[in-house]
Amino acid sequence: MPGRSFDERLWAFDRWTRRLVGNLRDAVCPWCSSTVSHELSVEDSTDSSAESDGVLGPFVAAFAAFAPSFIFIVAMFPHVARVRDNPQVRAALVGINAAVVGAILGATVSLAQEAIIDPLTAALAVVTFVLFVRGVQAVTLILGGGVVGIGAFYLL
Repeated sequence: MPGRSFDERLWAFDRWTRRLVGNLRDAVCPWCSSTVSHELSVEDSTDSSAESDGVLGPFVAAFAAFAPSFIFIVAMFPHVARVRDNPQVRAALVGINAAVVGAILGATVSLAQEAIIDPLTAALAVVTFVLFVRGVQAVTLILGGGVVGIGAFYLL
């Protein structure tokens, strides 16, 4: 961050870290790191000599957050393929799958508490859930939710 003192950079990082630290319990560290890096790079882009438009930082942060998982999966795949017929490994994978579903449900509840703020968002959440269970693609539902949100903004 050219043109800013160390204390100013540290203060900005501390401010964004404190703002986002509540989300760490929801396992959204990649989101936190991307948001912090974006905000710091946007704040820094007010300097006329800055070459960043606030995009490179979040990409680097997201890559750093997700790359280890992908590398681990690719590296472990040959070993898992050899032992997946082992009854103990199969039992462990059943338990892991159940734990992952529980973690996803926990994150869903936490996100729902933030996202469902009025009767419209509650109705949209229920309709989206029903349509998803009936096989409508997630991308379609997300885009539809965006259209409903824009429509509500202009009509309500």
